[in-house]
Order: sequence, then C-alpha cells, then structure tokens
Amino acid sequence: MSYERLTYRDKEDPRWCGVIDKTNGIVSTNSQAVARLAELEDKIESETLVDLPCKVGDTVFMVSLDRVENNKPIYGIKEGVVFAIQLEREDGKLDIWLRVSFGVLYCCRRYTDFIFDRAQAEEELKRCNNGKA
Repeated sequence: MSYERLTYRDKEDPRWCGVIDKTNGIVSTNSQAVARLAELEDKIESETLVDLPCKVGDTVFMVSLDRVENNKPIYGIKEGVVFAIQLEREDGKLDIWLRVSFGVLYCCRRYTDFIFDRAQAEEELKRCNNGKA
C-alpha cells in the first residue's frame, strides 16, 4: 500500500490542519481526529514513526542447530516469547532488537533473526534440513 498524505497543514499556522478530499478539496478542519492524523502523518514523513514487527508477549520462532548426527547438522525450531523490544540508532539507521525468552534462557537479537509464523518456521526448518522436517 503506497503512502499518500490525507491531511493538510497551513503554512502560516502549522497548528491548523484539515482533511484533504480529492473531489471537494479540504472538507474537515481542526477536530481532534484530524489533528491526530496530521501528527501521525508528520511522523511518517519525518521517518520518526516506527512500525514494530510484533508486540511484547508475542510468540516468535527461530531455526537453529539442534544436534549433530553422523557428522551432519540437524536443525530444530525454538519457540520463544518476546519480553522486550529495544530500538537503537546507529549511523542514522534504526535497528529493532527483540529480547526473547526461551524458558529459562533468553536472547537479544535483531528482529530479522526471528520468524513470526509457525508455518514459515517449519518451511525454513525443511530448507535447513535438506527437505526433511
């Protein structure tokens, strides 16, 4: 879905805003809902609004080495629960880290290291185990 701004801010008084209607021009002004939408759109445009991949309490999956049999690695699925989300900015780039509990163990890794759907985790497991679940 492509982003298109729905609100308008007055250049002389940025506190004033309205909703843009492509057919009729500006149709609604300065309600709390319009002001909130304008605020969110400002954050989108300044790249300060973060879209998190999950929330605290979500279940995530990780495919990792489980054991070695006959000198061959066997991978398994680890299931964990997100207990914290950490944002870090380095060199102008925002990184999202997840703190995940795996029972008595926990880890902190970039969100891209996790899988958010069991079916996708099982597909990745098959790929890692050369087609075997």
